[in-house]
Amino acid sequence: PMETLAQRKNLTLVRRFQGEDFLAKIDRRFMEMILNNLVSNAVKYSDEGEIVVEQFLEDGMLVLQIIDSGVG
Repeated sequence: PMETLAQRKNLTLVRRFQGEDFLAKIDRRFMEMILNNLVSNAVKYSDEGEIVVEQFLEDGMLVLQIIDSGVG
């Protein structure tokens, strides 16, 4: 679904998942809701370029970043 939104605006959706696999106790539905909201906002406010969804471990903690070329 997010790929389709990005493609409609000629944006590239890039996933960068770095590091080894790991297990985390999370509420999957809540995490999906958060990520969908962040990515859809990135699509909404970007007119060109790419949206990068990045995941990595730093100091034993999971870091998720959404990087876009939109305003703000």
